[in-house]
Amino acid sequence: MASALPATTHDEYTQLTAQFSNRYSRRGDPDLTGALRVLAKPDIRIVCKGRSHNSHKRIRSFGAAVADLCLIVFQKSGATPDFGGDIKLVVTRRQNLGKHIAATMPPPTRVLSR
Repeated sequence: MASALPATTHDEYTQLTAQFSNRYSRRGDPDLTGALRVLAKPDIRIVCKGRSHNSHKRIRSFGAAVADLCLIVFQKSGATPDFGGDIKLVVTRRQNLGKHIAATMPPPTRVLSR
């Protein structure tokens, strides 16, 4: 693939669309296309974004579920605030959505007493 940047002209858009179509055909890997369908049209969606108060680390998490299938996509923090790290995809059951989204959050900065 020549470029990961967004297309800025009609010709660039057409070229990128053709590249994606060749790379990810409609009758391609059913596991991948199923996951992409859940992300595109979920029954439930959770989006978390922001940053940790004590560091430059960013929070970028997205959870989606259709029926009992749940996906969590999150980006690990990078070396600087402007550039994120690796993107991870977790496939699990719907009942685990909250637990996995919480796991993508930074640890608490202090513990509140009861």
